[in-house]
Amino acid sequence: MYGRSIYENSSFIASSANPDKSCHGRGFVARLSGSTVEFLQMWQIMMFGRQPFFVQDGKLTLKFAPSVPKYLIGKKKTVSAMFLSTIPVTYHMEEEKDYYPGSYQIVSVDVLYADRKHYTTTEGSISGKLAEDVRDKKVSEIHINIK
Repeated sequence: MYGRSIYENSSFIASSANPDKSCHGRGFVARLSGSTVEFLQMWQIMMFGRQPFFVQDGKLTLKFAPSVPKYLIGKKKTVSAMFLSTIPVTYHMEEEKDYYPGSYQIVSVDVLYADRKHYTTTEGSISGKLAEDVRDKKVSEIHINIK
């Protein structure tokens, strides 16, 4: 007999070999299991690409390369995700279809700051000071138009 409520979610139970006697028999939940980390990495690659930041011509460059399947795109034709844990990135798609690197074009990247400053580029990537500001979490949101 297990001896625990089926409602108690535990990844592991501290045994009597644990030097802290107050923990004996207590259930604990692991914060990141291997499968959780693997899922987060897949999500990160799917939303932002394998290597969003890189150095090109001596400048820090940021280029998003999402892989978004059609079933994740709703009627509003947008998909959003948090980049670097604090910056909302919203992809605005032209149509409901599968978007995989090489099958679409980034039309523009709009970078917004909290003080209402706004920068737009049609290069498909941003570099230099703007990319550094994103890396340093000085921007409040990013909008990317894709066709």
